[in-house]
Amino acid sequence: FPLPGALVNSWWRRWHTFAPRQLPPLDQKLLQEQLFVSQYQLKTIPVRHGRRLIIGCVGKITLRAGKLPPDTCHTITTLARYATYCGSGKHTTQGMGLTIAD
Repeated sequence: FPLPGALVNSWWRRWHTFAPRQLPPLDQKLLQEQLFVSQYQLKTIPVRHGRRLIIGCVGKITLRAGKLPPDTCHTITTLARYATYCGSGKHTTQGMGLTIAD
């Protein structure tokens, strides 16, 4: 299941790998306490990758922020939009992890 903190942190790490402008560090405790999944429609699917079978998921997930500072919300929104380009989860270099931010 895609955990909000794990998603945002993976986008943040990928941003810092490729983007010339650095983003401020994120308060991990605050993310864990105030960022949550408010709605989801996910379906697991097996994907064959050579001899390996990888279990992935397709669908929609909605993240909601509780009491987060405005600058943190802005950073998360920026990263969610960036996810369209960097993907989410594992195996993004093999075509998995397609992400579209609404």
